[in-house]
This record gives sequence, C-alpha cells and structure tokens, in this order.
Amino acid sequence: NGDSNNEMTGLIPKIGRELRKFFSPPVTGAALGLVAGSVPPLSNALLGKGGILSPFFGAMKTLGSAYLPAALLVLAGSLVGSKSGSASSDDDGDPSSPKQGGSNMKVRTIIAILFARFILAPIGGLATVHLLGAIGLLPEIGSRARAVVSFAILLESCMPPAQNTVVMLTIEGLTERAGRMAKALTILYSLAIVPVTVLLSIALHQSNIMALK
Repeated sequence: NGDSNNEMTGLIPKIGRELRKFFSPPVTGAALGLVAGSVPPLSNALLGKGGILSPFFGAMKTLGSAYLPAALLVLAGSLVGSKSGSASSDDDGDPSSPKQGGSNMKVRTIIAILFARFILAPIGGLATVHLLGAIGLLPEIGSRARAVVSFAILLESCMPPAQNTVVMLTIEGLTERAGRMAKALTILYSLAIVPVTVLLSIALHQSNIMALK
C-alpha cells in the first residue's frame, strides 16, 4: 500500500506537468476563442458592435497584434545570443570543448527539414484534400466553401516552420537550443522563398480559389 501511494503521489505531479505543457498559451487561447465563437450570447457580447464586452475584445486584439513583433525580437535576440556564445567558446581555445560549434547547423539537417517541409508535407496536404473530397467531408464541388477550405489545408502544408518554437524554448530557459533553432529558422526562411512561391501557385490552382468572384 505504501509503495502504491508513493507511486500515485509521484504520478499526479507528472500528469499536471504534462497537462501544463499541452495546454500552452496558444492552445488555451485557441480553445477559449472556439468557445467564445460557438456560444451566441458570448459571441454577441464580444464581437457585436454594441456588445458589452466589445471594449475588452478590442483591448485583447490590440495586445495580440504585438505578438509577432515580440516574437521577431526574441528570434533576433536568440541569434545574437547564439553568435556571442559561439564567439566566447572560440576564445576559450579548447577544441575538445562540447560547447564549441554547438549552435552550428549541419547541412544534412537543413536538407532533411526542407525535404519534410516542402515536399512531404505538401504531398500530405494534397492527399488530405483529395481524401476528404472522396469521402464527402468537403463542401460541394465548385462552391466557395470548398475552395476556401482546400486552399487553407494546402496553405498550411506548404508554409515554413513557425518561429513559436524559439519563443517557447526561450520561455523554458533553454537559450542554447533557442539559439540553434533561431539560426535554423533564419536559414530555412531564406531558402523557402522559391519553394513557397511554387507551392502557393500550385495551391491556388488546385483549390480553384482564383476562379471565385
């Protein structure tokens, strides 16, 4: 009994930590937004022109618009910190130090990410659109709703990795990993210009969204 009680005592905090990791601020915000938009009285109070909570929603919207600039600042700060860390490790002069070159990204790692993000993911997105259409889960062919839903799925599958990972790693205090991730994202964003342009053209053609009037 004592051993089982100790196991349960150690299991509960572990479950709590995993739940906190799952219900991150973006997930919690998306869930609250879904609830607010699904409940008509709450939706009217927040989104209605004369809604009692519309000033609160406007304030939250203004605060939310600052996320992207803040994330870019974190990304830039992580790059600077990574560069400083590499310079300091070089100054130590110890070639056997495990920290030296720790923020460098291998070419094969970048190639693997590019292959997964701009070849495998778009193929999966296109297959998902065709599968959903085949089993009747998409709106009728030729409708505006079908074009928008198809384009959204294809668009999500061909975008480069999000910079939220750098923000999350920084929040967790993993600055070295955040620096490596920031460097990887900078390289990926630079190399993503051509494939994203091509994939967006394919997505526009496949979804037929440009034919909408």
